[in-house]
Amino acid sequence: MSDKNRSLWIQTKKTRGERFYQKIPKIGAIFFEKLMDSEMIDRQIDEIKEEILSTFSNGKLLEVGPGPGALLHRIYQENSNAELHGLDVSKAMVRLARKNLEGTNIRIKNGNIKKTDFESDYFDLITCTGSFYLWDDPIESLNEVFRILKIGGVALFFETYSDYDKKKLKKPLARNISKIKFYKRLVVKKLLLKQLSITYSIQEVLDILNKTSFSETSSIEKIVLSNLPIWVKISLQKR
Repeated sequence: MSDKNRSLWIQTKKTRGERFYQKIPKIGAIFFEKLMDSEMIDRQIDEIKEEILSTFSNGKLLEVGPGPGALLHRIYQENSNAELHGLDVSKAMVRLARKNLEGTNIRIKNGNIKKTDFESDYFDLITCTGSFYLWDDPIESLNEVFRILKIGGVALFFETYSDYDKKKLKKPLARNISKIKFYKRLVVKKLLLKQLSITYSIQEVLDILNKTSFSETSSIEKIVLSNLPIWVKISLQKR
């Protein structure tokens, strides 16, 4: 998809994808979890966990869009004393995550980060992986992230970006999906490339951030996750 067509898609679409995800049925949530069961995603989750734990040692943490709850569970395994929360717009995903996280003290609730009932200045760290580009109201939602972060708190978002180097992606992606069961390969590749076609460019992310309360306390760094050079780490601080 060209930049012009992608921009047109963004302008004319009634939802960036948030409303579709919100209505995902139980079978869809289970299918998503099964699809993500691969060495590639497993490594990605571990690498993100390490990035988070290098910043977060204890306190209160919120993951926006935790899906089946894999990242929160791994953080819990490293630090069971932390107060861990998940917020997801999909009721089906919330039910699945709660089932997966039985026996832990992780709190999962249904809701939209655009407006929450969390107290102001509550969380030490807020994180989100691969779903920020789906938010229908990113500016308002980031301002809500700012409100519920403690002063001195940090938000770490791990997101794909559309202006990645396609040549540098080809070989590592081929290696990664070669390790996935055959029947999943085409679906995983198709979904990833679809995501990359509609996710934000780095400049678009900067333009959004500059309209929020994080305008002067944000940074974007290109990173590699699971050997794929398609990711950025968005760091947001509340001062």
